[in-house]
Amino acid sequence: MKTIQNEIIRLITFSTYRSNASELYAQLKILNHDDIHKLQIAKLMHLFKHGCLPSVFNNLFTRQDKKTSQEYIVPRKRLATGQKSLAYIGVKVWESLGQNLKVQP
Repeated sequence: MKTIQNEIIRLITFSTYRSNASELYAQLKILNHDDIHKLQIAKLMHLFKHGCLPSVFNNLFTRQDKKTSQEYIVPRKRLATGQKSLAYIGVKVWESLGQNLKVQP
C-alpha cells in the first residue's frame, strides 16, 4: 500500500521515480498511509479516554492504577501478530503523543 501511494504521489507531482516521497508529502501537505493509520488510532484512543465509544470497547484498554508516566498498561504480546492488535498499537500510539495533545478536549 505504501509503495502504491508513493508511486501515485510521484505521478501527481510529475516527479521522477527516485524523488524522495517524504518531501513530496510535505510539499503537498498530505499524510502518508502510515501517518493516517496512526492518526485514526490516536483519535480512537482520545474517544476512549473521554468515554465516547460504545461499551464494547470498555475492556479493550487497561488504565494504570498508579501515577506513572504511562496512562495505559501495554499488554504483553510475545508474537508479532499480537503486536499488531488494536489493544497493543493503541496504547503505543497514545503513549508516543505529547502531553499537550492528550489533554485536548
